[in-house]
Parts: sequence; C-alpha cells; structure tokens
Amino acid sequence: MEVQFRILLAEDDAPLRRSLKKFLTNAGYSLCTCSNAREALVAAEDFRPDIVICEYHLPDANGAMLIKRLLAVTHDVVAVLISEFDFELIADEVAQSNVHGFLKKPFDLAELETVLMSACCQVRISMCNLMWNSVPVATVYLPPTPRGKLSERMDRYPVGNRSQVRVTNDRVI
Repeated sequence: MEVQFRILLAEDDAPLRRSLKKFLTNAGYSLCTCSNAREALVAAEDFRPDIVICEYHLPDANGAMLIKRLLAVTHDVVAVLISEFDFELIADEVAQSNVHGFLKKPFDLAELETVLMSACCQVRISMCNLMWNSVPVATVYLPPTPRGKLSERMDRYPVGNRSQVRVTNDRVI
C-alpha cells in the first residue's frame, strides 16, 4: 500500500492556492491549505504535515520564519519555499530555516513535481530512520561455549600455526 503524504500549503494568493490545491489533490496528496502564517501554525498541530509548501511573503509573517516555527511543532517536516524574489536575495534566511527546496514564481507544475518527489524521498528516509532507531535490527544469539580445558578445545578451533600458540591457565597467548 502506498503511503499518502500530508502537505500543508501556506499561500496568500487565492488563485494560485486553488490551482495548487487542485493539482496536489489530483496527484494523490492529502492536503491542508492556509492563507497566512497564523492559520498554518494552528493547522500544523492538528494536521501533522509531512511536507510544507510555504510562500515567502505571507501577509502576517516571513515564510522562512514560519518554517522555523513549524519545525518546532513538527520536527521531521520537509519544507519547500516558494517566492517571487530571487533566491540570492533571501538565501541567508532560507539557509537558516532548513528549507529542502526553493521555487521561484512563476514556476511550472513539472518543477513543483520534481521538488515534491525529492521531498517525499526525504520524508521516507526520515520515516525509515525513525523505525530503524526504535526497533532493533537483529537479535543475535550466541550459543554457550563448550566446557572443558582449552587445550582439549584447540582441535575444534583451527589456528594457523600451532607452534606459536601457548596455553597457560586456560588462556591462549
């Protein structure tokens, strides 16, 4: 069964928000849309998104700052920032906010799809890391060593050159 990724979209431009909503819903993502940062923070607590697509210039906040706040609420969220500004103008803020991808407006849906595929891969890696860190990979069972003197056990465990092995007090030196 395929995992359905949850996307939180924070975009103040209503026509673009509707267009992205239609595209993302048709692509099979579970979606929650917001028009400002305040709505996005409230929605993130209930919706628990895997991916956040956020406009840089929201009416009540900076998108890079919103991403920092969202990362505090949902630690493993993967963020994609969209903006009409060139990346060079906001690169410092983007780098400090742990953004996975950046799209400059206007972008086409193929660019968005490429960034989302990368973000989904990052989410899967995070999910696997959580599983691997919480569940032991393997349980190793070592059978008990046979009893007896070590000199009697030497035939069972081949040693390269027996002339170099000395047995003293049941230890190999």
